[in-house]
Amino acid sequence: MSAFRNQLLILGNGFDLECNLQSRFVDYFKTREEKPWLLPIIIKWRENPNDPENVWDHIFLREKESNPGDWKDVESLILKWILKDKLDDFRDATASITRRYGFFKTLTLGLENSKELPIRVTQIRSVIEMRKLLFSQLQLFEQAFERYLINEASSQAYIENAHQLYKALASASVNNDTYNNFVLSFNYTAPQPSSPQQIPSDHLCCWRNVHGRLGMSNLIFCIDINELDEEQQRDPSIRQFTKTYRTLKLSNIKNNALLLRHGRLFDNIKFYGHSLGKADCSYFKAIFDFINLYDSGTKLIFYYPSDRQGSDEELYPKIADLLTDYGQSLPDKSKGKNLMHKLLLEERLSLQELDVSSLNLL
Repeated sequence: MSAFRNQLLILGNGFDLECNLQSRFVDYFKTREEKPWLLPIIIKWRENPNDPENVWDHIFLREKESNPGDWKDVESLILKWILKDKLDDFRDATASITRRYGFFKTLTLGLENSKELPIRVTQIRSVIEMRKLLFSQLQLFEQAFERYLINEASSQAYIENAHQLYKALASASVNNDTYNNFVLSFNYTAPQPSSPQQIPSDHLCCWRNVHGRLGMSNLIFCIDINELDEEQQRDPSIRQFTKTYRTLKLSNIKNNALLLRHGRLFDNIKFYGHSLGKADCSYFKAIFDFINLYDSGTKLIFYYPSDRQGSDEELYPKIADLLTDYGQSLPDKSKGKNLMHKLLLEERLSLQELDVSSLNLL
């Protein structure tokens, strides 16, 4: 392995979307809106124990109706709701649950399979108890999303397209050199053979899913701990929703070690399909710190697909914001201020088009 160069590929949801996977939250929630507990009129209904009613369905439906522009930002809405500090602030989301239960009761319908959530809601007496309910319900919500995405990602067309796109990204800008590939994916999918020996020409050494992988029952929706103030970070009822806390519980220490073992030898870090939003900045900061970005020879290459006009213009300010924020975190402020300038002078920062025209993406 030491004879090869090393590169880290960082993938965001744009990778799966390019392969026509319906992985956006808005696609998923269309299936949730069909659930009987969200319909305005219900004649008769018995809850399915394998897909129970979930309070987060009610929350996202309420947000979709009242905040049509922002409701799809899952992390922001989770943050918004767990930081509510008055019990009355949750009433809008829970009123429909208890109201529907009361309607069923008046009709003397069989409710033996649908009592738990309404009863738990009516018994809540504090914000701490409400957050406990939201956390347990979030895990059910994650399980429902995993079932949806497993079905979507099972198509052979997606698997083939994703593997082609991975190979195109891995081979881009490498000239005639041979690279070991380490993948850090912010998606829940892992569309490649489980054993690197099955695809030796791709030199895939490690594929790590930051927020869990489909089929492993460890998929998570969570918030960035940096979005909380110090008091909130110390509050167990809030801290349990953070990426740091929940990733620790996933116990991916072995995968982390394999991914970063050659960190100081990364010649390239390639980004594809990631929004570069603030919610994931802590991950990038940790990587940049580990490789000593300022003094290393590592190149940062941001790619956009050739079939999406204007995507390069969208990336310019996001790249600038990412590196500016990281520069401000450096102990030596003078280095932080000229970080981007240094990377450009040393030809270690670039935005490039990835040709996807020949990938047969459907």
